Amino acid sequence: MQATGSRSPAQIFQALINYAQPVVTHHQQNRLESPIKQGGGLVQIHNAIEGQTSVSPYKLELNDTQFFEPEKLLYIKNKSPVQRIYYLEHQPAAAIAGYDFSKSAVPRYRPLHVNANATVQFEYTEVTIEPNSTQSIHIRFNPPSTDLSTTSPRYRYYYKHLLYGGYIKISSIRKNQKDLDNKEVEEIIHVPYMGALDNQRDLPIFDTVKGYPRIEPTNKTAFSFRHRNDLLYLHIRLGNPTARLRTVLVNQENKRLGTLVDGYQKWVSRNDHTDKMYTLEWDGKIILPSSVSSSRRLSTIRSGNSMVNAHHHNYNNNSTRTIDSQQQEKQQHYDKKAVVQRVVPPGRYKIRVSALKIFGDPLLKDDWEIWYSPEFDIV
Repeated sequence: MQATGSRSPAQIFQALINYAQPVVTHHQQNRLESPIKQGGGLVQIHNAIEGQTSVSPYKLELNDTQFFEPEKLLYIKNKSPVQRIYYLEHQPAAAIAGYDFSKSAVPRYRPLHVNANATVQFEYTEVTIEPNSTQSIHIRFNPPSTDLSTTSPRYRYYYKHLLYGGYIKISSIRKNQKDLDNKEVEEIIHVPYMGALDNQRDLPIFDTVKGYPRIEPTNKTAFSFRHRNDLLYLHIRLGNPTARLRTVLVNQENKRLGTLVDGYQKWVSRNDHTDKMYTLEWDGKIILPSSVSSSRRLSTIRSGNSMVNAHHHNYNNNSTRTIDSQQQEKQQHYDKKAVVQRVVPPGRYKIRVSALKIFGDPLLKDDWEIWYSPEFDIV
C-alpha cells in the first residue's frame, strides 16, 4: 500500500497470493506441497509490488463430491502498457489423506501424502492480452479417479475423504519476443485450487471405532442415584466437530422424556489424539422443555408406554420431513431458561445422543448422527 499508494487491502492480498511461489513437499520427490498446507506458497514481496498482472479469483474452491463445481472462470488482467502473451499449465500437488477410519474417526496426527490429482482442461493454453485489458479463460476440472480396484486394500482407507489440490501456473512474456525457445519469462503467477473426495457431510461425528459413546460403569445395568457416588457416566469422543450435541433420556420405545442436565451443547470441537473425552455425569434428573406451561407439567414421570407431557420427537421415523418451524426446533433442545428438573422414577430407559452432521440442518431428521445406549434400569 505504501509502495503503490493506491491499492486496497483486498488488492494487496490478491497480489500476495498471485505472486507467491509454491514449494515442493519433502514427502514426494518433485511434487508440490498441498495448498492445504502452504496456501499460495512463499510470499514474493517484490513481485507482488511490481507485478503487471492480476488474476482473479486468486484461489479456486472445487468443494466436495456432493457439491463439486467443475467449471471455473479465470480473469487475467494485463496492467502493463504493452501486449503480453500468457501461457497456462496445470501443476498438481500432493493429495492429503487425513483419516484412517479403520482406527479412529479423529483425523490422523500426521496426514499421509498420496499421489492422486485432478485433471484440468483449458479453453486456451496460450492467449494474447492487449495493454490494460482483461481476458477470461474457462477451465474444467475432473476430480481424481475413485476406482480403487487396483489399489491394495490396506491403502483404500487413505482415499476416503481425500483432500486434493494444485496450482494453475500462468507465465507471461512480451509480445515482441519472437524467439519463444529463448523467451525470457517476465512474470509467473500461481492460482491454488483445492477439492475433496466424498461428501463432507458423511464424515463420522462419533468415534465409534474407539468405542464411543459409552456409559460407565460398563457392567452396571441398574442405578438408584440415591448415593453421591451412584452416578452414570456418559463418555463421548468426537472425530469431527458438531454445531449441536444433545443428550436426552428415552423410554423403551425411543420416545423422548427430557434432556439430561448439561445435555445440550453448541459448537463442540472434536477430540484430539490423546485419550481425552467429553464426560457427562448424570444423577438421574432431566430437564423439561421450557415451552411447556406449568399447568401441563406432570409431577411424576412414568416409563414404559407413557412419556413426559412435553414436546418430543420420535427419531425412529426415517422420513426427511422438515419440522414446521424454528420454534419447534427450539422446543426440542435444552434451553437455559428451562429450570424445571424432574427426578426420573423407577423404570427401564436408554440415553440417546444426537450430533448434527457437518453442513447439517437442525430441522432435518436425517442430518443428525444418533447413538442409543444399552437399556438400563432405575430402581
